[in-house]
Amino acid sequence: MKKILFLGVCVFFFMFSCSDLSVEDEPGGDTRRGGRSGDRDGSERNNRVENVCEGNSYTIYSPGECPEDEGTGSGSPASPKVKNPVDILFVIDTSNSMYFYLNHAFERRFKNFISIINRNLNWRIFFTNAKYSKSNFYSFFTSAMNGKAMELEGEMDILDRSYLDNTVRHYGDVFRYTITRDPERMGDHGQVDNECSYPPHCQAGSETPLRALKSSFSANKHLTRKEADFVAVVISNTDEDPNKGFPPLETKAIINEFEKVYGSNKRLIVLNLIILPGDKKCLQENNKQQVIFEESGMGERIADLSKKTGGGNFSICLKDYSVVAKTIVHLAAQ
Repeated sequence: MKKILFLGVCVFFFMFSCSDLSVEDEPGGDTRRGGRSGDRDGSERNNRVENVCEGNSYTIYSPGECPEDEGTGSGSPASPKVKNPVDILFVIDTSNSMYFYLNHAFERRFKNFISIINRNLNWRIFFTNAKYSKSNFYSFFTSAMNGKAMELEGEMDILDRSYLDNTVRHYGDVFRYTITRDPERMGDHGQVDNECSYPPHCQAGSETPLRALKSSFSANKHLTRKEADFVAVVISNTDEDPNKGFPPLETKAIINEFEKVYGSNKRLIVLNLIILPGDKKCLQENNKQQVIFEESGMGERIADLSKKTGGGNFSICLKDYSVVAKTIVHLAAQ
């Protein structure tokens, strides 16, 4: 029975291979994933917890039923029909503790992300960092701050646009250049304007990804499409720290801000790549990457927002982030 459940969950994610859910530096480990629960409440769409697909390296709060044994034959499951376009915002912690990810891991872990999105969705992607400051002084040095989308990056220079879609020439490369750092790449040299748009080159402000996300709704409304669902992908190896000069930010305040800016008919889905609460092994792996201080932490506060928006939490230690792209496709079809 456990084997059947495992196969069903893998099929659920549109031909997820079980290796998609393997954790970095865990060769030969147990990759079996858990079953499901049917907990529901009667709250609004942007403030709910419905059925849960749960495993050791992810938790997805799907609006639909989690299948147990569907499509396990030789045929490939059909791609879901996605009615609405999807706007995807990446909110990325780009502090020093994320150096390993920005300079090494992201390039290989996001390798298949854009191709999966492009095959299945009418998509638009924009990026911001997790920095937030109440001071206008920092905004003078850091253009992509307080939720504002950064300019995209090419191999040799910075592009004069802030959102990516498949009309951009070499859009797959632009995605890779924008989401990674490389000191050998011309666009990442200190002489170009983008060095403070996208830290760790510029460290102004505090990394508070949820506060940056809340600010991003109004800061980037001109980049979003009226009919599109809004998917936020928050990436951080630390939690939202309430001790950085800001009062605690409640999940409800983020959802209320979204509805204030976009109205109640637009859908918000939040997916997080974090150190999952309770994942001591991933926390240890992150601490090994720190040069001086152990700045990693489990994403307790960050994780709660995905639950309330019908999104999902994924381990930042996964060696392949394709599962995140496939989940966006699945949730967008609901």
